[in-house]
Order: sequence, then C-alpha cells, then structure tokens
Amino acid sequence: MKENNTKSEEDISEKYWESLSNKERLHAFCAVVKRLNQADLVDRGSYRYALYEVFKFGPEAYIPAMSAGYLDIHNALYDATEYPHYDMLVNFKNFAKENNIPEEKIDAFLKENKYDSFFKL
Repeated sequence: MKENNTKSEEDISEKYWESLSNKERLHAFCAVVKRLNQADLVDRGSYRYALYEVFKFGPEAYIPAMSAGYLDIHNALYDATEYPHYDMLVNFKNFAKENNIPEEKIDAFLKENKYDSFFKL
C-alpha cells in the first residue's frame, strides 16, 4: 500500500513540476537548493533537522522526501563534508598536542581553516 502512495505522490510531484513555467521552476529550484545548502552544508544538520527545522515540514514529509532521493543526497553530502579530512585533522591535533603547541593556537588554526566543527561532534 505504501508503494502505491509513494508512486501517487511522485506522480503528483511530477505533474506539479510540469505545470510550472520555466521561471517558476527556477524559483522553486533555487528555494530548495538554498534550504538544502543551509541544512546540510552550513548547519550540518540531520535529515530530520532539514525537513522539520529548515523546510518546516512535519513527520509526514519523511517518507516522501526519502522516496524522492533526499536521504541519499543528504547522506552523500554528509559523508563528503564530514569525513575526507577527518583522519588528517585528528593526526594534526594529536601531533600538535604531542609537540606542546598551545590548545588556543590549535583551535585558532582549525577555526581559521573552517575545521573547528569536526571536533564538536
């Protein structure tokens, strides 16, 4: 039954998209991208955070958004932004501590290079 509901919602979404002019599609696209950027890259929030706090949806949006592919996009963005430099940063921080570099200097370097959020997890 859920598969039929999901298919129906996809059909409705596609029909809605096709009913928009190119200008309206562009406005819709930009509004969505702005919110995705805020939720996933700026705030580094969870999937639910994006849906509930940034997009202002309720729990009813969880499955339709997932069916549309947003959970896959969210996870790919999260993995790409959180993990590529993590090991290097941990090694850097450990090296700095082992060599008696003051914590304030380590933190300042990380913040200046926008890596400070890695250690707030």
